[in-house]
Amino acid sequence: MWQKTLVITSLLLVGCAAQTPDQTTGQESISAQPSDRISTTAQEPVKPVPQGDAFNDYKPIDGVHSTASDARDPFEPVNRAAWFINYDVLDPYVVRPVAHAYADYVAVPIREGVQNVVLNLEEPASFVNHVITGDAVGAGTNLVRFGVNSTIGLFGFFDVAEKMTLTSKPKDFSQVLGGMGVGNGPFLMVPVYGPTTLRQLSGDVVDGLYFPYDVMTFAMRAGKWALNGLYERSELIDREPIIDNALDPYGLTKDFYLQYQDAKIDKEAATETDEDLSDFMDEIDG
Repeated sequence: MWQKTLVITSLLLVGCAAQTPDQTTGQESISAQPSDRISTTAQEPVKPVPQGDAFNDYKPIDGVHSTASDARDPFEPVNRAAWFINYDVLDPYVVRPVAHAYADYVAVPIREGVQNVVLNLEEPASFVNHVITGDAVGAGTNLVRFGVNSTIGLFGFFDVAEKMTLTSKPKDFSQVLGGMGVGNGPFLMVPVYGPTTLRQLSGDVVDGLYFPYDVMTFAMRAGKWALNGLYERSELIDREPIIDNALDPYGLTKDFYLQYQDAKIDKEAATETDEDLSDFMDEIDG
């Protein structure tokens, strides 16, 4: 009896010994599989992005930079340097304090009278430009306004012609060129002088050849320009936050100025929005 029991017990032990390695191996294999997958994922190399692929829009961070340029402003680096002089140096320390003092301490009728004298000096040039474009009505208005305001109006201090329903019709040579199809040309920011374009600058030179500029000394011309700029700058005081709070004051000023120049070409056909823009830019255009 005991012999049978010993044989059976031996067989059972042999069977368990034979199954244990297989089960252990299976468990090791199962437990090894996630480890192998994790290892494979962690060590998998990153595929390099082909830099010459025309259909791939990937760009490394270090290589991202703006290449945008404004065709209207080919001299932007130089213009921005001039803007720094005008806006960051001259305006806060010289122009702005003087303009505020002018607005605070000089009575409105005096300021407007002085500006009338300045604008009266531009009537002869406007007369010539209206003649060039064949606008007889505009030319006649300029001629009569200059004669009346220069005499009865005390050199233009009082706009008597306006009370005679002779509304001002200014026209500079830049508008004449624009009407002939001449573009603005490059935008320019001139130290002290302010924003302009090649067409506007050329027009100002031509307008300066007519009476009374041809008999005025350099000091008289400079005084006229300074008085005009002072008045226009004082009219901008309430609108200073528009430029001061802009993300790019230079870019905003440039866009406003170029829109204004385009609107000047045909003021008669301008919309109310264009007229508001013209009124705004008339005050900052030097």
